[in-house]
Amino acid sequence: MEAEEQPDERARGWRRARGDDSIERNDELPTGRARYSEEQREKARESARKWKAANPERARAQNREQMRRAAAARKAKAARSVRDRARYHEHREEQLARHRQLREDHPDKVREYRDRYRAKHPERVVEQSRRASERWRDVNADAVRAANRVAAEKRRQQDPDYQRRAYHRDVDAQRARSRTNSRRRSRLKELGLPPRRTHAVYADQKRANQRAADAFFSVRRTAAQKRDLQLEMRAPYTRLMRAESHRATVGGDASSLEERLNAARDIDAERALWEHVLPGLVTRFTEKHRDRIREEIRLDSVARHIAGKPAYDTAIELARRIRAEAFLDAVQHLAPDHDPARLRRLHQMMFPRNNARQAQPAAERIEASTSASAPVRQGLLR
Repeated sequence: MEAEEQPDERARGWRRARGDDSIERNDELPTGRARYSEEQREKARESARKWKAANPERARAQNREQMRRAAAARKAKAARSVRDRARYHEHREEQLARHRQLREDHPDKVREYRDRYRAKHPERVVEQSRRASERWRDVNADAVRAANRVAAEKRRQQDPDYQRRAYHRDVDAQRARSRTNSRRRSRLKELGLPPRRTHAVYADQKRANQRAADAFFSVRRTAAQKRDLQLEMRAPYTRLMRAESHRATVGGDASSLEERLNAARDIDAERALWEHVLPGLVTRFTEKHRDRIREEIRLDSVARHIAGKPAYDTAIELARRIRAEAFLDAVQHLAPDHDPARLRRLHQMMFPRNNARQAQPAAERIEASTSASAPVRQGLLR
């Protein structure tokens, strides 16, 4: 297919036919700003510098106007892109049909453009091909794995001794890898650390997990969303059903305790109820989770020793962690709605030394209304 003759070529041919050499020679002359020589351009730049030095205010104003226009142009371009994408999605089938028809009507042009693009961007073509292949395998993951299993079984039947030959072909490397793994297991056992656990996943699942992680950590979140995430990370028992939680020590299950909390609208009555319930909740939590927390402290102490840091004092760290986790567990029973004011009052009750200044008026009022508050606080601190 012969390329259509360009207008410039036709004009040059017409001038040559007329014998107009002067016009032909003028085609070689630069046009527009290119007519200025390098000395003239340097003079223009020097003149511009002098003008800016003599008129700084006007220069800054023009600079601001230029930046404003550039920002407006970028904004307009982004808006056009959004409109174009929306229009494309609304008429996607029509666009695809038009592209298919173009490829059918002009296969030579399409082939020429494809070859020119591949020659200009070889690395980009390889990367796009790889990503397209990955997307296809992710969409058809089950079929791809089934085909791979069938092909592997066929290879095993055709050559049953292939694995043995592969092992003996590089037996030194295989034995070195086994020794390295054995030394790693022994070292972890000596340090008191758990064995290494690996969770095998397919390639498409790994890529999906990576995309989900990138999407999660790249989102800009508001202050309220950050607080919700922090609260979710600090509360390991948030998703547990209240009906399935351990029974409260006041007699009755978590649902009856919640009914009593809903009826206790007055803060004094609420505090009195908490003072009666909290010691039992803390005791039950401590008995249930003491061994787990002590084991976590032992592993953390081993890690600190390896890092060159002093190990934890087991008794002090155990008491601190039990109090912190017992507070989170008490929140699920006594403040399930996560009301900020209620959480603050509960925190002040369980950590009176850390909040003595803020909790002083409430403590005096509760001590005046009931004489059991002081023993409860002393029991919580132990």
